[in-house]
Amino acid sequence: MTRLVVLALAVTLLIQHRAWAGEFTVHVPSELATIQQAINVAPPLDFEIIVAPGTYNEAIDSLGKSFHLRSSGGPEVTIIDASGLGASVVTVTDADSASPAMVIEGFTITGGDAGQGGGMFIQNASPTVVDCIFVNNSAALSGGAIYTDSANPTITGCTFENNSAPSGGAIRSSNGFVTVTSSIFLSNAANHGGAMHISGGSNANIDGCTFESNEAVEIGDLVGLLGGAILIEGTTSAEIVDSEFRDNTASIGGGIANFADGFFVLNTHFEDNSAGNGGGVFHSSALGSINGSTFANNTADQSGGGIFITPESAPIGLGGNFFCANQPDDVSGPSNQHQNEFSDSCDVTYHVPDDYPTIQQAIDDSANGTVIVVAPGTYNEPIDTAGVVVYLQSSGGPENTIINVGGMGTSAITIANGEGPDTIIEGFTFTGGQAQFGGGMLIDGTSPTVIDCIFINNMATIGGGIAVINGGSVQIPGDAFIQNNTA
Repeated sequence: MTRLVVLALAVTLLIQHRAWAGEFTVHVPSELATIQQAINVAPPLDFEIIVAPGTYNEAIDSLGKSFHLRSSGGPEVTIIDASGLGASVVTVTDADSASPAMVIEGFTITGGDAGQGGGMFIQNASPTVVDCIFVNNSAALSGGAIYTDSANPTITGCTFENNSAPSGGAIRSSNGFVTVTSSIFLSNAANHGGAMHISGGSNANIDGCTFESNEAVEIGDLVGLLGGAILIEGTTSAEIVDSEFRDNTASIGGGIANFADGFFVLNTHFEDNSAGNGGGVFHSSALGSINGSTFANNTADQSGGGIFITPESAPIGLGGNFFCANQPDDVSGPSNQHQNEFSDSCDVTYHVPDDYPTIQQAIDDSANGTVIVVAPGTYNEPIDTAGVVVYLQSSGGPENTIINVGGMGTSAITIANGEGPDTIIEGFTFTGGQAQFGGGMLIDGTSPTVIDCIFINNMATIGGGIAVINGGSVQIPGDAFIQNNTA
């Protein structure tokens, strides 16, 4: 025992010496065995804790300190698991942690089980959470993955999957400003807000996020199943931009249920969401607008397959939206409409670059069955079909229509979200790809159709031109030219 105390004291003195010398880094587990031990000895100023790959069975508390906690190997191999501890996996509280220097980066956070914030509890703090995976966390009251109170967190590049709570299956935000960008919410559940519940004077900015298969279901004692993906209520404002809502369900508001006066949606896609009223969006407030968005194949048992606005609401502003095949109707309730387009069929055609400057933007705004016609040219962008049934074709053939991702370190095209043979790629050259699997094309558990394409000068560990993994398959009727790819 004496030897262990002396060793711990020596490590503490070493870290303090580093801090005095301007070196603010400690490594886990090579220098300290647990993340919490590293936090305990960290000075109350900017400090870096680097965590090696592994599973760390602990619940950690920031102790009001400001530091950069990051993994060296990424979230897939660096896991903080609080299973059986009956606590939030990560707790970030108090004013010192409000420093912008507070960053948590690159972890899987799982096994949390708390009253509020099963995965992460944030109060009076403003951390940045980057590239984390929150999976299988739960809360008895609010925020299965994250609960924020009087806090201003920024969450970017994170994935939330299979988290649950009565309020806010993934995130519950109260009294603060939460910013969520480039994140994925998949199969989360709650009575109120299957993925997110924003309330209590909290504001939210949601940009570039995907909400899929989230559900408002009976979990706790709260009345009503509101907001399959998001519930917004109270003196709250929310801005939702460049996002996607697919296959979310609730009694009210399959995609979003809004009861707040500051509600603004721009360039967002709602498809295959369902509810009793408001398959895509349910709106009940004095102020709101939805512009430049797509509502496709959303359904309501009663009214407002696309959007339902309560009769007592002020007219919502609707401009430049596209509505197709929503049942039983596209829009129900008072609205001020300007240059919206309505169609009984979602089989539409987009042109790149005339309608959209990039191929990916066209895909992101597509409903199932969309045809995307790409003009001749070189497009320096990686493409992900993102689970959409599209017919992506060039108008000038593969020699004249080139997808070049040289220097980007990624597959030229990724097809990995359940696509079948009705997703068709025709008439492109794919080049410059560099990835672990499929430098030119990665087919991961899917079965697309590829016609008249050229794969040239791509690199990968497996499948320089094309990699087909995890039970996937590919149909190649006609020609496919594969040359000078390496693996």
